[in-house]
Amino acid sequence: MWQSDTVLILLFTSGVLLLVLEFFIPSGGFLTAGAVIVLVSAVVLTWQRDPRAGLAAAVSCGILVPAMFLIFLKHVTRLPMGKRLAPPNPESSSGRTTEHVEALRGLIGQRGRAVTPLRPVGVCEFDGRRVSCVAEMGMMEKDATVEGCGLSGRDLIVRAVRDGE
Repeated sequence: MWQSDTVLILLFTSGVLLLVLEFFIPSGGFLTAGAVIVLVSAVVLTWQRDPRAGLAAAVSCGILVPAMFLIFLKHVTRLPMGKRLAPPNPESSSGRTTEHVEALRGLIGQRGRAVTPLRPVGVCEFDGRRVSCVAEMGMMEKDATVEGCGLSGRDLIVRAVRDGE
């Protein structure tokens, strides 16, 4: 009697261990397949021994396997294998962003020329410096005279200037 209990405990333990190993050893799903086979075998043997215990084991495995899969998906990018599969995004330094916005702030009130059509986003040139700009209203054609009139996030907002203004 105790030998069959030991076999069942070893089967369930090895199935869970194979699932845990899948987190750390990239096997292409072979460890997971092995774990599923071992756990199904353990549930079948438990069911043959006692149907109530088999039902409890089936429900437990039905909850355990998807839960471990979800935990894996949530934490895979923290593991060495996950960092190679999906490297983290580079973070922009706040200093560079602040410098960029301050440089754009100096262009408010300055006049420039649209290098590309603004529909509504395009490129304008201010004193030889090309800047990505957003038209304040509507669209502007290439070579239109523009004036910086505000900031929206990291974009310079420009308006068209008519001749004589």
